Amino acid sequence: MKKSQKIAAVCVAVLLIVGLGFIANAFGGNPLSAALARRTAERYMEENHGGGDFVLGSVNYSFKDGGYYAFVTSPGSEDSHFILYLDMLGRLKWDTWEDVTSGANTAGRLDEEYRALTAQVADSPEFPCTSEIAFGELVFGDREWGRGDPYGLEQSSLELDGDYDVAALGAEAGRFVLYADDEEVSVERAAELLLEVRRVMEESGVPFRSVDFVLRCPRVEAGGPRTGEESIHVLNFPWEEIREEGMKERVQAAYEESMAYYAREDAKKQAG
Repeated sequence: MKKSQKIAAVCVAVLLIVGLGFIANAFGGNPLSAALARRTAERYMEENHGGGDFVLGSVNYSFKDGGYYAFVTSPGSEDSHFILYLDMLGRLKWDTWEDVTSGANTAGRLDEEYRALTAQVADSPEFPCTSEIAFGELVFGDREWGRGDPYGLEQSSLELDGDYDVAALGAEAGRFVLYADDEEVSVERAAELLLEVRRVMEESGVPFRSVDFVLRCPRVEAGGPRTGEESIHVLNFPWEEIREEGMKERVQAAYEESMAYYAREDAKKQAG
């Protein structure tokens, strides 16, 4: 082999090695960056939370953003957990400590507990609807995101690790989201099902403040198309309005209001 060919072969080999190194680094990080990230995380914890019982856990590389996530927990506090994000040079870029102090972690825990309660009812044989979507969530009025519901708990007022009656919170600020499948799609049928849903939820001790209800045609088969395009949508229908007298008329009015809301939102999107 000529000298020039050997040099070319060496160059190609070096380029391949460097390229593989870049690929490996992009998808799995590298030991040096991981060590720098952990060292910075340890120093941060010592300087900012040295007097607590916090535990620095795993420091994991994320190929999506090319940095490291360090996970911190507290054995003595269920709501005191947060994340440190560090770049490839081990520099701290941001953390989620504010989720501890702002009540966001506590709100998340309570929301999960309420979701679990509603899931138990929705999955029970007594539940009157066949549904692909059925869950409850707690609405927090002081969060920046959301659609502006007329009620909500104050996240900032929650007590860290506070022991709350989650069912009572659901009655105050719980939203139940239910997409029901039924052979009959009508306002009258929607009214009947909502009455049954309230009865079962009430008997189970899991109330809600309002319900977002959608009645749709069933699917021909699992994962397949539906038997029709008809649907009834009812948004923010209050728990106290789910009662026999005048139920059909209230559902009809709520259905019309929901359609008007969708029309306004569509107009905003088109104008934007």
